[in-house]
Amino acid sequence: MAIGNGDQPGSTLIPFAGQIGLSNDAITNGTIALSNIDYIRGAFKVYESESILQSASPSLFQDYQIVYCQDTNKLYQMDYVPAQFGGGPPIPASKTSASFQFPGAGSTDTGSLLITASVAGNTLTFEKGDGSTFDVALPGGSGGSGIFAQTGSFYATTNNLQISGSLTVTGSSPSVNIGTPEGSDNIYSDGFFSTFNENTRLANALDQISEAFADLAPAKAGQLTSTSLVKSTPATVYSGYLAGGLIADDWYVGFAANQLISNRLSTSTGVSLSSPSPSTSFRAGKKNDFTPSNILEGGVTASVTAQSDAVSLSIKALNTGTGPVGALNITDLSIYESLWMKANATISHTMADTGSYKYKLLADNDAGETAETQLFYLGSGADYPDPSVTVGTIESGSSTYNDLSGIKYLKTSDFTIPSTGSNLFNPVYNVNQFTFASTYFTNETTGSQASDTPQYSDILKLGIVRSLTAGLSSGQSAPTGTVTVTKPGKTGTYSTSYTLTPQLINSYVSDPSTAINEPFLGESRRYTNLNNAGWTSANPLTDGNLEVQNGRLIGGNQGNYSGFTGIQNYYRLFSGYVNGRTGGTFNFSATGFTSLNAWDSGLTGIEAAIIIQEDVTGNTTANKIFDLGRAQQNGAVSGNIYGTKIGTVGPLSGDWSFGTNSTVGASGNLILWIKFSSPDLTSSLTNLNLTVS
Repeated sequence: MAIGNGDQPGSTLIPFAGQIGLSNDAITNGTIALSNIDYIRGAFKVYESESILQSASPSLFQDYQIVYCQDTNKLYQMDYVPAQFGGGPPIPASKTSASFQFPGAGSTDTGSLLITASVAGNTLTFEKGDGSTFDVALPGGSGGSGIFAQTGSFYATTNNLQISGSLTVTGSSPSVNIGTPEGSDNIYSDGFFSTFNENTRLANALDQISEAFADLAPAKAGQLTSTSLVKSTPATVYSGYLAGGLIADDWYVGFAANQLISNRLSTSTGVSLSSPSPSTSFRAGKKNDFTPSNILEGGVTASVTAQSDAVSLSIKALNTGTGPVGALNITDLSIYESLWMKANATISHTMADTGSYKYKLLADNDAGETAETQLFYLGSGADYPDPSVTVGTIESGSSTYNDLSGIKYLKTSDFTIPSTGSNLFNPVYNVNQFTFASTYFTNETTGSQASDTPQYSDILKLGIVRSLTAGLSSGQSAPTGTVTVTKPGKTGTYSTSYTLTPQLINSYVSDPSTAINEPFLGESRRYTNLNNAGWTSANPLTDGNLEVQNGRLIGGNQGNYSGFTGIQNYYRLFSGYVNGRTGGTFNFSATGFTSLNAWDSGLTGIEAAIIIQEDVTGNTTANKIFDLGRAQQNGAVSGNIYGTKIGTVGPLSGDWSFGTNSTVGASGNLILWIKFSSPDLTSSLTNLNLTVS
C-alpha cells in the first residue's frame, strides 16, 4: 500500500505496509472520521435520492457494493461495467444495479422500472415506467457488422454462436431446422430418411428417427406402471369391515370406519411381494451399460408406509448389482432381447404393529411404479380377540301336539332364541356373522348389516324366531341346535349348543306309516286287539300293551310308564293284499333283538305271527295263527299254530308262506301280532315291513 497526495500533479506515493488507525484521543472524541467514504469504492453509502445515485460516476462503485437511497427506501447491489475499446466506437464505463424494496415503503416506484426494450439497427432502446427512454449502442456501430443484423422481419448472423446455458425456442409453432449436411454428401435423399431436407424441423427429424428405431429394435422389458405386486405372503388374506372407534392414524388409512376391506386383512406379520411378470419385466436400461462393466443408470426403490407414518424408502442403484438394501432386494439383472436390461425385485417386510401398511415398487429407466398394495395386520391377543356367543332362555309359542300311546309330542311351535355375541367387532367384523342351525328348523344366518356402524367394543344381541319344521321326530331325545359366530381371519369354531325345548318332537302332519310299513311314528293303523279296529292314541297306555314311543316299539316300563307286568302286545293292520296269495317277505328292524322266538314258547324275547282277518274269532283268538318263528309246513304244528318261515328259523327277516294251509282272504287284510315276553325288556323294534307276492 502507498499513501500520498495522489490527486496533485507531481505528487509522490509513499509505500506503506502497516495499518491506518485513529489515536486513542480521536477514538475518545468520537467525531473524527478517518476518511470521506464518498470517494471510497466498495463502501456502504447512503444517497438522499435515486437520481443522485444515477448521476454518480461509475468509477465510484465496484461489483457487489451495497448502497441505500432514502427517497425510495431501497437497497441497491451495484455492478461496475468497465469501458470497452476496440471493434468500434469506445463504450464508456457504466454501472448497473439490482434493488431490494424495504417493507412499509409504500407503493413501488414503477417510474424507474424498465418495461420495454426494442432494437433498431445497432441501438438497443429501453423504456422506463415513467415513459422516459435511454439507448445502449450495440457493438458494431451502425454499419451492421455486429453479431446480428436485421434482415426483414428477423435478425440473422453468419457468426458461430456458443450457448453456455440452454436454448428454448418459443412461439405458436416453434422450430429449429436441421440444415444441410456438411461435406460433399450434402443431401438427405440418399439415406434412410430420404424425405429430410435442410428445412425439416429438428423436432420432426428426431421423432421419425425415434419411431424408426422403435420399429427396428427389439422391445424393451415391460414397465411397472399399471401393474400390481405379486403377493406370496401372507398366503391367506381376508375380507371384513373396519369397526368404528379404532385409532384413526393406524386403521383409517384409505378406508373409513364401517367400510368393507376386501382381501387385505392378515393375521400373520410377514410380507413378501415381488415384481410382476419376472420373465418380461421390468426395464433397467441398456445392455452396453451393463457389460463389460456395470454402469447402469438409475435405481430401484421399495416404498413402505406403516399406518400414517412417513414413507420409508429402500433405494438401491442398479450399478451396484443384485442384492438387498433394507426392505428391497434386486433379485435379478439380466440381458433382455439382446439390447436391453431387465430387473426383478422383491419387497420383504414385517408388520410389527396393527393397522395399515402400504407397499410400492418404483424404478428408473422409464420403468415407472407399481400400483400400491395395502394390507392390514390384525394382531393377536387383546388386539384381536376370539369371538364368542351365548344363548339365553328359549321360549316356545303357537304349539300343537301329536299323541302316541298317551304321551304328547310337539307337532308345531315357534321358538324365540335370544343370543349375545362378544368380541365380534375388534378390530374388524363380518356382516351376517350369526348362524342358527338345527335339524328342527330352517337354518338362519343373520347379524350385522352393511349399513350398521358398530364400534370395536360393542356386543351384539339378537332374538330370532324359528318355526318347527314338519315331518320330523326327535326320537327319545330333546331337540337341540347350535349358534355359531364368525370373524374375519378367525378359523376356529366359535359356537354354543342349546336345547330348543325339553318336549320331544313328532311334527308329522299325518302318520307316516303305509299299508305295508310301520315306523312307529303314529298309531293310525294300530288295533286295540284282533277283533277291535282302531286305537285312541290320546288315552294313557294300559298294562298288556306295548308303547309306541316316537320311532320305536318298547315295553311300557322302559318307556314312559311303570308297573306293567307280563306279556305285552301290539296289533297292527297290514292291508291291500291280493285275495288268494299265499306268501311274501317280512323285515323287522330292531335294537337289541336278534331273533324271533316260536309262538307261545314262553321264552324271553319277541314273538310274531300273521293273522288272516277272516280267521279272527275273538279279541285274542283266531282259527289259525301263522307263526313267523317256526318253519313252514303244511298242517298245524300245534293246535291252531302253523309254521310260515321259509328257510332258517329265527331271523328277524326273510320269506314266509301259508303253503297249502290258507290264502289271503277277500278283505286283503292281514293283522301282525307282536308279543314281548316282558314290559321290562330293554330291546325294541324300530320298523316293521310285510309284503305279499
